[in-house]
Amino acid sequence: MNNKKVIHIGDISIGGDHPIAIQSMLSCHPAEKSIALNQIKELEEVGCQILRVAFPDMEAVEAIPFLLSNCKMPLVADVHFHPSIAMECIKKGVHKLRLNPSNIKRKEDQQKIVHLAKEYSVPIRIGVNGGSFHRVLTEEEALSEIQHLLQKEIQFLLEEDFDSIVLSGKTSEIRLNYAVNQWVYDTFPFPIHIGVTEAGPLIPGIIQTAIGLQPLLEKKIGNTIRVSLTGELRNEVLAAKYLLQTFDLHKSVRITSCPTCGRCKWDVKSYVERLERDTLPIQKSIHVAMMGCEVNGPGEAANADIGMAGSGKKAVLFRKGIIQSTGTTEEIYQLLLQMIFHSSAD
Repeated sequence: MNNKKVIHIGDISIGGDHPIAIQSMLSCHPAEKSIALNQIKELEEVGCQILRVAFPDMEAVEAIPFLLSNCKMPLVADVHFHPSIAMECIKKGVHKLRLNPSNIKRKEDQQKIVHLAKEYSVPIRIGVNGGSFHRVLTEEEALSEIQHLLQKEIQFLLEEDFDSIVLSGKTSEIRLNYAVNQWVYDTFPFPIHIGVTEAGPLIPGIIQTAIGLQPLLEKKIGNTIRVSLTGELRNEVLAAKYLLQTFDLHKSVRITSCPTCGRCKWDVKSYVERLERDTLPIQKSIHVAMMGCEVNGPGEAANADIGMAGSGKKAVLFRKGIIQSTGTTEEIYQLLLQMIFHSSAD
């Protein structure tokens, strides 16, 4: 059981016994509506659950009604420095505010934002990361600085009688990232957003994030997650899903597939890609194997719930290593899908 306070972000609840929610962020200015709409649809298709958007100016704020009417995910406004933008985002209906109060210079403006967030039942996520200080620090100094900044922000909110808080302390240094999040978990009752900030391009970014978040996920630390990658937004969500799936923290189809070799006589790669697309809507833990030949076939994949192995134009479907049906590759693939979808409804 996660012992963190339950916070409601639109129709998503985090903390307590609620599962970790996957989030990502638009990479465009929200006033670029056609681009924003395409990115929203792409993220929804792959299972993103919370959408964060940067609002750097009032033109962006004016796009909020459009975003809300075209997005099924709760909308989080990312605002820095501008109190009027933060307050307008709240009034226009965003579901959460990502804001560091100390980025707003006048205390009376900070108070207005917090009181308005309380009136509209909008949680505030405080985020402190490696970019929050502008000098080179040792790991010990950086940890102390992040702790100080988080405590300062939290103290202000609590003094204003506001406790609908989500915390985030992320760095690109994985040891420091772990130390920060372990301290946050041990110190405060509020839900935690985890990730490795600025993780990098696809492959190194996924590796960096997986290594960095493994010890946190093993301890059930984290209530929302973002895999911060440079590139296509869908990869952030897919990487998060597969990472959580590894720790049994997300229900989805787990695909085991062989790397193929000279024995393989069917297009495993294209069928695996189809299987990934076709099973995205399924929210149940099912282990599916896609094997290239009789060597890496039913026997080696006997721990999978269901799977297929090919040989030329023919293929077999198996359950727990026992062959159930034979047919053409396409026939077996369609039968595999039927059985997966049937199993997902059990």
